[in-house]
Amino acid sequence: MSGMRSFWSALPTEGRWLLSTVAVQTLGRGLTLPFTLIYLHEVRGFDLGLAGALMGLIAISGFAVTGPGGSLTDRYGARAILLDQDGFIAEATTANVVVFRQGEGFVSPPHDNILVGVSLGVVEELSARIDVSFTKRHLTVDEFCSADEALLTSTSICALPIVECNGRPIATGNPGPIYRRLLSAWNDLVGLNIAEQARRYAARP
Repeated sequence: MSGMRSFWSALPTEGRWLLSTVAVQTLGRGLTLPFTLIYLHEVRGFDLGLAGALMGLIAISGFAVTGPGGSLTDRYGARAILLDQDGFIAEATTANVVVFRQGEGFVSPPHDNILVGVSLGVVEELSARIDVSFTKRHLTVDEFCSADEALLTSTSICALPIVECNGRPIATGNPGPIYRRLLSAWNDLVGLNIAEQARRYAARP
């Protein structure tokens, strides 16, 4: 229970609102489920067994499309960048964000404003190995868009370059040299070629 309390207290306000909304939504679905069954049986004339099977099919369909849908979004879809309550850059929907600025190094939003991922910690650790400073401070949207490089960090992707924001390229619109140095250091850390592993995974049927 203490772990749950510490997790909740560490969440930013937006995270608490999001989880609270999900909890209310789940409660609402549970409350309306019996009435949906009654409607299907009494009004539409479905057998109770068939009505229950239809309700179960909705849940199964949700589970079936969540995984592939998330994978397709990661591969082809844009990621939303969330702002904090003061309008500064916070994080992506499923990843942390960090930018590189010449003369300053890596810049991450303050860790008390975000859900800090393990991969962001690895970037901070590896930044020392590649001789790039790592700073935690507020980032404006303009600073993010005008960065020399920008990255997503999460467990599934390790580090992924952001080459475009709001339809405009970030710097050259291509992965930059700092990203390549970071990825090379990450390869050395884990003992495998992360990009090659990702390509093999993407090519699987």
